[in-house]
Amino acid sequence: MSAAVQSADMTKVVLSPVYTIDRIYKSMEGPQSSPPELLWITGFRTEMVGADGETPTLPEFMCHVNLDFDAMKHRSAIGSGSANNSRILTLSQGQILVHFPEGFGMPVMSNEDLSLNTQVLNHNLEHPNMQVRHKVTFDYVRDADLHEPLKPLFNTSVFGMKLLEGTDGHFGMSGADTVHAGPSCLPGDTAPNAHGGSIYQDQFAKKFTGHWVVKPGRETNHTNVTRYLNLPYDTTLHYAAVHLHPYAASLELRDLTAKKTIFKSKARGLKDKIALSFVDSFSSQEGVPLYKDHEYDLISVYNNTTSTNKDSMAVMLLFLMDKEFKKPVVPSGPAISPLTVSTAKNAPRVLFRTSLGDLVFKLYPDVAPQTVAHVLELIKAGAYDTTQIYRVEPGFVAQTGLVSDRATPMTPEQQALVHSIPAEFSQIPHRRGLLSMARQDNDVNSGESSFSILLGNAPHLDGKYTIFGEVIKGFDVLDKIEHVQRNATNQPSTRLEIKKVKVLPDPA
Repeated sequence: MSAAVQSADMTKVVLSPVYTIDRIYKSMEGPQSSPPELLWITGFRTEMVGADGETPTLPEFMCHVNLDFDAMKHRSAIGSGSANNSRILTLSQGQILVHFPEGFGMPVMSNEDLSLNTQVLNHNLEHPNMQVRHKVTFDYVRDADLHEPLKPLFNTSVFGMKLLEGTDGHFGMSGADTVHAGPSCLPGDTAPNAHGGSIYQDQFAKKFTGHWVVKPGRETNHTNVTRYLNLPYDTTLHYAAVHLHPYAASLELRDLTAKKTIFKSKARGLKDKIALSFVDSFSSQEGVPLYKDHEYDLISVYNNTTSTNKDSMAVMLLFLMDKEFKKPVVPSGPAISPLTVSTAKNAPRVLFRTSLGDLVFKLYPDVAPQTVAHVLELIKAGAYDTTQIYRVEPGFVAQTGLVSDRATPMTPEQQALVHSIPAEFSQIPHRRGLLSMARQDNDVNSGESSFSILLGNAPHLDGKYTIFGEVIKGFDVLDKIEHVQRNATNQPSTRLEIKKVKVLPDPA
């Protein structure tokens, strides 16, 4: 007879530091735990060990170790606009150590949440009975302990893909030519053990996989990765790590515009086992230039020497010089509400009726008078009706399209109202719920109609974009917008339409 087992809730007790109460402390004045501080990640390594956490075991049990964070929250915490990827570092079979060049590091705040995912595999032992684990070590330094500042790196990654459905193998590109975009990726099949996150669909209804089948023989696959690089400016590459599967031969990042190889990693396998023994990484203090306006190709080569299909992937993690980094200032006092920044009496309120619900904005005529007047003029003319929110980056922004991007054509009268307006910078910080006018990167006075609704704090935008209003109603709708299903380029999978926009009556 089996006994019923009642499950218990799990709890974790955390003790604060010991505080000494030695005088009167009013609210917000008393001793507190250490404020967040700036840290620099300089390296990352793992060992395969036994259950005791110390006894070395076979490195061939290594699958991967992933270190992740929330890229948008990191961008807000650091105040840098260069973080592109939630994956900070990956270690995999053949590459169990990452160490940045001397004098370089990746900045993080001590209160950021980092996620560590580890996995093991076994290709060779038919009847194993073993217990193994990863022993992971982080190398970092406190900024406060540095005698000389480190050079900041930001992370991004590129990966190979195979075409599953569609007319050509260029992701996010229509009618791409091989001269400009390079060879397209090959058609193929998804690996049997691929998870849903390995499937990508672009705006042209083409479907791709990042985890594919390699048939017996040698295979060379090309993927244009310019859009995944998403370079914010010309910069330099200082470190590259590579994630490949057994039977990989090489992975190469090539500058198609300059017709030169940036880095080619060669992989070596064990002769008598299914395993990678070593994968080349790239490290350079001087760095290799990467250019925002160049096209880049990722070339993977697999040599499947067996008679059966094998699964594969090809990822290159890149660490680039962060030209936007400024050492964050940790506030010493309580946070100030970002939604109490306008003192205008009877400020205009507007209703944006979206396909997910209604948002109500209060505009700031005392902060950005020309921007508010321009937006109100477009609203009253119906110019925003049937436009869309075309970009959603959780924790960062939801961006409306240009008024020319309408489901219904603009009238000549509406078109005549669309023109550039001057920037109106203020001291208001970019915080969740505020409205910020979009513009061209190289022209501060190029705002027209498109604007962003902030989904998180973005201090790297402060003083560079015009704040002109705030969300005052519909935060549940804002949450829905933030969590819509998106494709790899942050476009909502289903058109997120702004159906109707109107100015509300004066609340007075």
